[in-house]
Amino acid sequence: MTPTERKRRFNAIAELGCCVCVREGLGRTPPAIHHILEGRIPGRRNSDDQTIGLCPYHHQYGPKGEAVHAGVESFKANHGTELELLAWTNKRLGLPGSATIQGEILPGGAAL
Repeated sequence: MTPTERKRRFNAIAELGCCVCVREGLGRTPPAIHHILEGRIPGRRNSDDQTIGLCPYHHQYGPKGEAVHAGVESFKANHGTELELLAWTNKRLGLPGSATIQGEILPGGAAL
């Protein structure tokens, strides 16, 4: 990914907002860029095209089950896998996704 492509992707993710908040009907919250943890080589982070937007609460500062860095398995149980969130993000950005989207969560918790 070139620096221009990286900047374009990160700006688009910032415009989209936190993928968890938006999917769960909580509105658009300003995100941090999160390099997904799934499929990475230990000690290295995934490439810039393997990124999603997460607000501070869902990224680092929420409790276990809410923040991905507080516990990936409990985050996954509550909000879906990072690959699902990546596919959802890529779909919104008009990019091909590399993972299956199992369903969107609509306001009120109903699945699409």
